Amino acid sequence: RNPRYWKEPPARLDRIEFRAPLSASAIAEGLRSGELDLARDLLPQDLEAILRDSRFRAGLVETPKKNTYFAVFHTGTAAGSSAALRLALAGAVRTQDLVWGALGRFALPATGVIPPGILGHDAGRRQAHLPREKAIEMVRSAG
Repeated sequence: RNPRYWKEPPARLDRIEFRAPLSASAIAEGLRSGELDLARDLLPQDLEAILRDSRFRAGLVETPKKNTYFAVFHTGTAAGSSAALRLALAGAVRTQDLVWGALGRFALPATGVIPPGILGHDAGRRQAHLPREKAIEMVRSAG
């Protein structure tokens, strides 16, 4: 304990230990074994397994990360240089499925470069959805 801790009441723990770097599977195993009490960056399948474990239900707290991941089109290629093709793909791809598959069920598809919780985020902005038939028509017309 820190004998010069300046606030009351004193901290309810004797020490804090940080461990890095740990793989996602090592983090999940540490939680399951009780060796770790706090974790982040779990793989989606590990998080699902931990959520199903009754030992963790009462004390599990989840908080979102404020990160933005994005994919871009290489406009220097034949396919990427076509604005119609880029629009067709961006409108037809099921981004929710891609995002959840890659980052887990709590990830949100981006509608811009500023994530929720950060000044400048536009919560009312929505991604335009393109009907499949219209996307196919745009791809065909793009060549």
